[in-house]
Amino acid sequence: PIDFEPIMHSLPLITYNHPEYWDELLSAIHARYTIKTMVVSQVSTTKHFIEEGLGYSFLPLISVQRELKEGRILQIDDHPFKLPITRTYLITREPNATTRLFWSFTTGLFN
Repeated sequence: PIDFEPIMHSLPLITYNHPEYWDELLSAIHARYTIKTMVVSQVSTTKHFIEEGLGYSFLPLISVQRELKEGRILQIDDHPFKLPITRTYLITREPNATTRLFWSFTTGLFN
């Protein structure tokens, strides 16, 4: 298992790469720790920085599945934080074969 504390004290936390959960998560982190942060507005840039060893972050599992399978990044399971739940939406005017296929593929990624 990966020890979370040395990582958070030696690398910056890459934040605000996903719009939904950072305010609440950062409040919980700052209540327990003094850390360095780095604001990055895109998940793809965050993943690149993590792969290069420039920081760590809390990202939706769906956005890092490939990198985890390929061993390009590692997942830390042992940490003291309640992880947020993110949502994915499919918005379409009228369901058709293409949107149903996309929905089926996307929901399969979560299972």
